[in-house]
Amino acid sequence: MSVRNKLKIDDIVQEDERRSAQEYECAVCMSLWHQDAVQTDCHHIFCGSCVSGLLACPTCRKPFGEEKPKPLRDSNPFALRVLNGLKVTCPNAAAEASGTGLGNLSGSASEEPGPAAKKRKANNSKAVRAPGSSSSSSSSSFLVAHQHADSDEFLYCTWTGSYGDLLAKHLAECECQIVDCPRGCGESMQRRNLTVHEAHCQKLLVECSICGEKMKPDAVEAHRRERAELHVTILEKRLADVGADPAGGGSKLDQMHSLMQAMDKRITKIEKEGAKATKVAEVDKRLVKVESNGAKTAHVTAIGKKTADQLGSVIKNLKNICGTLAVDWTINTADLYRRCTRKGHKEWSPPFFLPGPVGPFYALVTPHGCSTGTGTHCSFYIGYKGETDAASEDRPIATRVPPWSVYFRKGRADVSGHVDESLAIVTHNGVGQCINLGTRGIGWSNIKSLPVSEIKASPYITIMIRFGPARQKKDGTFPMDNEIVTAILKTGP
Repeated sequence: MSVRNKLKIDDIVQEDERRSAQEYECAVCMSLWHQDAVQTDCHHIFCGSCVSGLLACPTCRKPFGEEKPKPLRDSNPFALRVLNGLKVTCPNAAAEASGTGLGNLSGSASEEPGPAAKKRKANNSKAVRAPGSSSSSSSSSFLVAHQHADSDEFLYCTWTGSYGDLLAKHLAECECQIVDCPRGCGESMQRRNLTVHEAHCQKLLVECSICGEKMKPDAVEAHRRERAELHVTILEKRLADVGADPAGGGSKLDQMHSLMQAMDKRITKIEKEGAKATKVAEVDKRLVKVESNGAKTAHVTAIGKKTADQLGSVIKNLKNICGTLAVDWTINTADLYRRCTRKGHKEWSPPFFLPGPVGPFYALVTPHGCSTGTGTHCSFYIGYKGETDAASEDRPIATRVPPWSVYFRKGRADVSGHVDESLAIVTHNGVGQCINLGTRGIGWSNIKSLPVSEIKASPYITIMIRFGPARQKKDGTFPMDNEIVTAILKTGP
């Protein structure tokens, strides 16, 4: 029930002023006028929200016309002062505690109190004086509100004061007021319980992307260290599930298995180093009690941080390597040329890894050509992000890299990574042919790829990057299938 629905005369106005308060009751919501009260041209007063969408006065039916209701503070300040001076109790008070208030929110204050109401009345003897309450009587004290999880025992606020103070100040401070979680988790509680709620608010928790456990953000690093072995086990199982597909490349999966075994050994070594660092830290704490030796403490802290960083890097690389079977990148044609308006503008793809610990690599498209190319053709690159116009440099890589091939097709690939065979291969400048980059270069570039006119004429251009030797068919085309590990970049140029 909203605060406005609680502001009934019989619920909050003290008994000696209820008769006069009848003059300040809204004829629409049957509550005391709210802060946004307005007066019509026919001198009837309502809550502003009650008549905001009406075309005529609810009391006399006189049309408003162009004379819309005016705020009460401007049209009748005297009535507003009398309204704000009414003596009221907090709407969060028990009806039996003060003779007013809300004993039963679904009915009026004149109803016969039930067993639960009698119990609340007995509990009112636990009232505690609070700052800001009236000093005229014990009913001006503030009850420390509480609800037990295994009973229906409630304690309520017994603040009393003027109606103006209630709306302007008290309702925004009342510890018994029911409020929603400010972080938007959907829970409602008394304002005093917000601090306790922070400890378990679902909006403050993050979920581990590997095991699914929820925790606070500052506990993520500790969780990764403590659950490293579990995470490796989960990722191995996922990789085994991928390997169960007979269409998958066995040699590539074997290579990934070998890599994961090597990482498992490295994690074990890091954990041992972490255990040693922990022991050193414990000894160092004892030494600090005897002598002030900040250098040792800083040294141990650095070891622990280095261990955590190494473990985090291992897990991150492991997740990246296990997630590179396919990479999708879709860009709308009109949107691309709206963002990239001149020669040299660049559009980067999401990162992708070669099978093995190599990468990340990126594809780069310059829709209007690169700085050294012609503005009539799109330029295309594969390389490390940040090496501007240098992706074609032939630099040796420490580990062996399988050859890859690049294809350009008009249209877009489906979910499985296949392109409709009826779509023509773009063969301008021989780009449609298989381009074998060998086993050494870190990248490849073509400064004069597709004509801009052809790109704009096609809703999508699919750029396919595949690992492994190319197998040309008899008709001169190159099939795209799942027999090898594939990275697919779908671009809407």
